[in-house]
Amino acid sequence: MPHKVHSQEFLLMLSCSVLDKKRTNEILNELPSSNRFNEDQFFSLLKRHHLCELAFQSLKKNSFFSSAFCSQIEQLAQVNQIIAIKGLAIQVRLQQFFQANGICAIYMKGLFLSHLYYGDIGKRNLVDLDVWVEEKFFNQGKVFLHALGYVSTLDHHAFNQRQLNFIHKCNHDEIFYHPGDSSAPVIELHWKLRNALGNFMFDPIKEQEKLMQVEMNGVSFSVFNHVDQFIFLCVHGAEHGWYKLKWLVDLVHLNKTIDFDWESVVLRAKDLRSERELRLAWSLLQGFYGLIIPEKIAEIKLTTIDDFRLNYVRHLIDYEGSFCDTAKEKLFNLLYTLSLNRRPMLAKELLLKNLTNTTDWLTLPLPSSLFFLYFPLRPFLWAYRKIKS
Repeated sequence: MPHKVHSQEFLLMLSCSVLDKKRTNEILNELPSSNRFNEDQFFSLLKRHHLCELAFQSLKKNSFFSSAFCSQIEQLAQVNQIIAIKGLAIQVRLQQFFQANGICAIYMKGLFLSHLYYGDIGKRNLVDLDVWVEEKFFNQGKVFLHALGYVSTLDHHAFNQRQLNFIHKCNHDEIFYHPGDSSAPVIELHWKLRNALGNFMFDPIKEQEKLMQVEMNGVSFSVFNHVDQFIFLCVHGAEHGWYKLKWLVDLVHLNKTIDFDWESVVLRAKDLRSERELRLAWSLLQGFYGLIIPEKIAEIKLTTIDDFRLNYVRHLIDYEGSFCDTAKEKLFNLLYTLSLNRRPMLAKELLLKNLTNTTDWLTLPLPSSLFFLYFPLRPFLWAYRKIKS
């Protein structure tokens, strides 16, 4: 089997992901003369990168694949439609609650990417809904989610208040799921945007006028404008090492939908301290999708550190294991993440989350007054868990 990123399975996935039916048909016409194509591996790639729904749009009514494969991707596409419809209904109720209580909310990624850049809320794979609210209103949003049947993935009863406060300092959101409805999307309620590394320095309080209003089901939602959306997606993807191609595909569809003035995009990226992530994203768009890098983007020159970053991303996209599943992968990810830091010093939340965490607390429950002991005890707790396992 050839290296995955050069394999027929991978190339077919790329063409399906951007709904390029011409290129998809060209690849499919070549497959009967090849004995190298593996349907199971192709399906695994689609699931791994969350692209089954787009593959269904490109491959339905195609006779090359087995009936089992066609049935699987059709079923996944139908389930995603249900999740999207439920997600929209929940999002409408959430926004109505925010509006009634004078709470400003910003909706990120999710359904709005599907609606604005794919033409259908169910075409793009939907896992969660990301919503930012001002920190002082976070608990109100949380209470309303509980009223909708959602519960937090964080077991608040397992930890004392000192531990819960530490978790809040180290994170930017809390994750909620619906235990009674497996097809209801997960909701990530944010009190901070992703800026621990000092990039995408969007101020959600001061920059309200830069947001865009999008109406769905008769309700108006605040989302990033197209320029800020593109930059945000570059930063989000970079922070995750572009582990899922789904995130890069969003940029392709956004670029196809919106006619950008790239000089303005670069200037805005500099304002947000995100021009490095913008440049890296365009290198990947060129490498995987053959898009021509806009002249103004190309003027941001790549450095030796950028080469390291891009090599790590290519490794991650090709990686068949789980994200950070080995000590080696964790080390590479740490080095990569540190390379993205734009602050003079590492942000406090990044440092704190590596000094202790919930695993330590569950291994050795200590009263709130002795919380400080977790810091010197961490190496011993880690060694204890290794021996036990």
